[in-house]
Amino acid sequence: MSLTERINNLMLAVKNGVLALASVLGIGISSIGIYNGVRSDEVTLDDIKVPATFEEQGYKSDITTVRILDQISKYQLSSGSAKERVSFFGNQQSQPTKIELAGSGVDVKAVQSYVRDSLGIQTSKISGEITTSKVGESTQYHVKIRKSPENIVLVDFKTTGTVEVLIDLIALNILEATDPHIAAAVHWGKGDEVNALRMIDVVLGNNNPDDDKFSLNLKAYIDITKKRLGSAQQDIEKLEKIAPDFIPLLSSKSWLAREKGDFSQSLELADLQIKRAPEKWWGYQARALSLQGLKRNEEAAKAYLKLIAMKPDSPSSYLIAGRFFASQSDFEHATDAFRTGVSRYRDHSGLSLAYADTMQQAKLFLSAEGLYRQFQEDPKSRLHALIGLVETLEIQNKTDELKKQKSTLKIFLEQHPLTDLEEKVFQKRLEILKI
Repeated sequence: MSLTERINNLMLAVKNGVLALASVLGIGISSIGIYNGVRSDEVTLDDIKVPATFEEQGYKSDITTVRILDQISKYQLSSGSAKERVSFFGNQQSQPTKIELAGSGVDVKAVQSYVRDSLGIQTSKISGEITTSKVGESTQYHVKIRKSPENIVLVDFKTTGTVEVLIDLIALNILEATDPHIAAAVHWGKGDEVNALRMIDVVLGNNNPDDDKFSLNLKAYIDITKKRLGSAQQDIEKLEKIAPDFIPLLSSKSWLAREKGDFSQSLELADLQIKRAPEKWWGYQARALSLQGLKRNEEAAKAYLKLIAMKPDSPSSYLIAGRFFASQSDFEHATDAFRTGVSRYRDHSGLSLAYADTMQQAKLFLSAEGLYRQFQEDPKSRLHALIGLVETLEIQNKTDELKKQKSTLKIFLEQHPLTDLEEKVFQKRLEILKI
């Protein structure tokens, strides 16, 4: 039984028990106060001990800990998984002043503890330190994070790099130790299939079967993306056995149907998702993609706009909607979608470069050129940015710089041969540029 179901089952008992107690004592208790912090498993992170090299850069123990918690939160928000997140708190957040209800001797913290125990909520405290050692001319950091009071080591690694890079690694390692499914989703979002599958194996092999359905569904997504359709079908069949009513399962089945070219079945499954979970965005995305596959473009356009309205906090909503509108030469809606997305996610190279491509199609060459330049040194997107920049320079007849950037692109391609995916995406553009 999921945590949400346990909460729903216990709501009435808590209302009739705890709140009745308050009534007998002649006081009122806000249900918001009682339930604050009890909707998911909780982890308290004590201030991480940091070395002098951190403090010299302004990263004292408390600041470093807050930055780690901020990064954990960003990672949690970046995942579209339906799984409830583990709640993380700093040491100060987790120890509010003891509140006794006036004249009653009732401790709200004690009531919260009772509710947690009733729901089977597990709370943990973790702490740790960062130490340093010299490796040649570099400073090596050694990070250890433990669960207390058992003193179980959860995170133990050594690395070099900047403070910001280290904070990112600590946050991701803590997620791996405390919420492996979300860690898997984060790895996959970064394009790291190996570590995503590693964390999925952790979920499927641990003693928490409630998470299995989420990770099986993610594995199906990965297999579909990689065109391993037979493996994806096996993932879906396993998922149907353990959680036949799991609504995100319909997303996987709809996507698999689209990959097989059965857009009618995909649409049917999308509409079933919307019927069963109208407040979730998954079904609307599947519906938009299915209608596009069926070439019912007017309906697809409405569905993409609905998707953005349902999921405004994800770059993918703007990306796939913008690409659809651009494919229809509807540059007004395409640029609206991309512009809104880029204003929210300035560092998302895929979104920004798709926006640049669309501006180039709309003959807004100077604007496109500016965006391409912004990402031409980005290791992950340099190829796309260089190709786009060369295209816009050629169209604008900027011959001097065109010669320079063409040479840069050729050298880059010699040093970085195209992958299969890059060849599929960029080969025609390179042929037109005669590169």
